[in-house]
Parts: sequence; structure tokens; C-alpha cells
Amino acid sequence: MARHRLVALVTAAVTAAGMLLLPARAQTLDADYSPELTVQGLVAEPRTYTLEALRALPASEVWFQAVNELMPRMYRGVTLYDLLMDAGPLFDPARPTDPLNWYVVVSAGEGRSAVVAWGEIHPWFEEKPVLVAYERDGQPLPPQMGMARLVVPFDRQATRGIANIRTVSLQRAELTPATVVPAPELPAPPRPEPSPATTEAVRSPARRAAVHG
Repeated sequence: MARHRLVALVTAAVTAAGMLLLPARAQTLDADYSPELTVQGLVAEPRTYTLEALRALPASEVWFQAVNELMPRMYRGVTLYDLLMDAGPLFDPARPTDPLNWYVVVSAGEGRSAVVAWGEIHPWFEEKPVLVAYERDGQPLPPQMGMARLVVPFDRQATRGIANIRTVSLQRAELTPATVVPAPELPAPPRPEPSPATTEAVRSPARRAAVHG
């Protein structure tokens, strides 16, 4: 019986150790890993993309190294611009500068999101190659990064590098006219009362001349 207990204890210990050594993706797949992302917001054709669907779009590569990283990494994926153009942004064709009022919210849920201005990625303006990446250094992203992550070149920190992207939402900043608040009317300051000497001098110039003469 003691031998059976020992075997049972060893089996339990090995099982527990095995659970601890499982890759992060295996441990958190149900809770965190998203196998798809959705492009939504002000677009003509909202779409949901799997990894295969992202790979079907034109691919780009960027090198990125944040100041707190030891070496640059090569990321491969689809540019944020191409991804949104595939869904058809609803810009106002009568206003050539309308895209400058637009921005993109890339979110992984649970309050994790980043904003990219449309002017950052549009070819007419900064044309920054912001990437929705699905590979790093020629390999699929690490499980903790999800199916896709945001890569923003030229950022000194990788803070906008949202991992495990779930939604990409195109929005337009609503510009409201400034409200002019009239200044409050202040009461006029009280006029100082003239002194008796000043009053007498004003009333009796002849007397004042006589006194000084």
C-alpha cells in the first residue's frame, strides 16, 4: 500500500510540474488568446480577419527596437493603412482634408488600447509603416502576443504595441464649435469723494488767487 501511495504522490507531482511547464498559450488560450480580429467603425465593409485572412493581404516587414530592448526585431504583417483600406473608410469625398480628422483605436479589450492618427499612416502625410504583425523574426508571434500585435515604428517606447488585437476601429473626431461665454459685467468702481479743500478751490478760484497773491 505504501508503494501505491508513493506512486500516486509522484504522479501527482509530475502532473503539477507539467502544468507549470505548459507554454503560456496552452495555459491562457481560452482566457486571453484571440484567433481573430475585427475591423469596425466608420468603414463600408466591417470585416473579421483570421490569421489566414491577414496573410492573404499584401505583406510588409519592419524592423523595430524600443529603447528598453537589447536588439531590433523584424516583424511581418499587413500595414494598418492597407487593412483599413480593405474595409473601405467612409471619408467625405467633398473634403480633401477630411482624413486629417480621423483616427484609429486598436484594442485588445480590458482597457488595453492605443490610438493612431490617420495622418500618421496616410501616404500623403507621414506614411508611417504601422504594422498589424503576425510574425516576429520569421516565426509566429509568441503566444502571449496573440494572433496579431501592433507595431509602431519610430516610437521610442513600445507602449502602443498592443498585443492580442481584438478590434481595429476607425473613428472621426467630432469637431464642435467653441462656445463663447460672455464676460460677466462688473460694477463700476465707486468715484472717490472730493476733499473739502479741493471743493473750495474749485468753487472759489478768485479766493485762491487772492490767498496766493
